[in-house]
Amino acid sequence: VYQDGLAAGGDKAGVNDTFGIATPEVMRYLATEVRSIIPEDMVLKVHCHNTFGMATINTIAAAQGGGTELDCTINGYGDEAGNAALEEVVTALEALYGVDTGIKLEMLYHYSQEAIKKGRTPLQPHKAIVGENAFLRPKVIWNDIDMAKESWMLHEPLSPEAVGAKSSVVFGPEGTLDDAPIEAKLKELEIPYTPSDIVRIRETAESILQEEQTLKVPRKYILDSEFEDICKKVARGPKA
Repeated sequence: VYQDGLAAGGDKAGVNDTFGIATPEVMRYLATEVRSIIPEDMVLKVHCHNTFGMATINTIAAAQGGGTELDCTINGYGDEAGNAALEEVVTALEALYGVDTGIKLEMLYHYSQEAIKKGRTPLQPHKAIVGENAFLRPKVIWNDIDMAKESWMLHEPLSPEAVGAKSSVVFGPEGTLDDAPIEAKLKELEIPYTPSDIVRIRETAESILQEEQTLKVPRKYILDSEFEDICKKVARGPKA
């Protein structure tokens, strides 16, 4: 088919997994075979669907086989299960494979947010690269160590700033509203407090999280800046 296409004057080739049933081995093999048929400088386009959650790795495998034009969509938006996610493919090629894609990585998070607004289609929190949870650090105190500052989580394989995002310290996940994290924040802010202040701060934070659930948009955390406001407003300090 590709040979006949060349004979007919074709100037571009493509390998399309329209039904999303390929594996990385298949895409790498097909791309390699087609690349051996077409001229070295001819564009070889790759198009993958995410039916089995494999669009990103299938796209990268095809690039390894000689694909030079990779179809991607912001946030992986597309028909049915979507297409290869631009931010995943580009970041993986740049950071893991050393490929200069020419894409400005620091704009990826911005484009993701714009796509969410314009498409009115949210992402799952754990979405790679641009998801809400991608760079969160829960404020957990373990063995007197502030895990949000000193844990293995800080040895990130990908800097959030590299893709235009930022890491956030949050309160709300399990363990983050225990006494120790609340005390650590109060001490950081140099706010005098009593045990009852700690209880009130925790109850206030929990009520905020619960309050959002009535809107059917449950909050998963409280931002560090929000928690600072809670501490400043609720803590009363020891009585004179």
